Amino acid sequence: MNFINYQTPNEFRSRFNPVVGFSSDVSAKVNAFIENRVRRFFTSIGQDYDEAEFIELDETITDKEFQNTSAELANSYFYQFLFTETEKTNDGSISEPIKFAITFDRDLTPLSIDNITYGTIKIANRPILFYILFDLQELIRISKS
Repeated sequence: MNFINYQTPNEFRSRFNPVVGFSSDVSAKVNAFIENRVRRFFTSIGQDYDEAEFIELDETITDKEFQNTSAELANSYFYQFLFTETEKTNDGSISEPIKFAITFDRDLTPLSIDNITYGTIKIANRPILFYILFDLQELIRISKS
């Protein structure tokens, strides 16, 4: 999976979320590092990584969009990215695949498990999106190793 891409996107969903790229010859190494940590995170919380959906960096929004007057952005974001595969199960409950995004924003990630810092967006006390924190300097070191 490409968490960090070589090409820079033309548009960004958030004005406050940086998008990072590495040259194609090192991006595979950085992506492997990210995937390893994300898999470890999902194992730690008892979820299946292969069933989780990744939201690209350029499609991720921050708490600022939720606090601002851009309620339209937040609402459309929920329906475009978080509720795309919502289904009602036979027992009447709602089934929604878990989504995740990587972030460099510590404000979005107040929790920690297995030395992995993360945050959530919850609906009815159920996480629907996990933000997983990565330190940009750590990714730079991985790219140079």
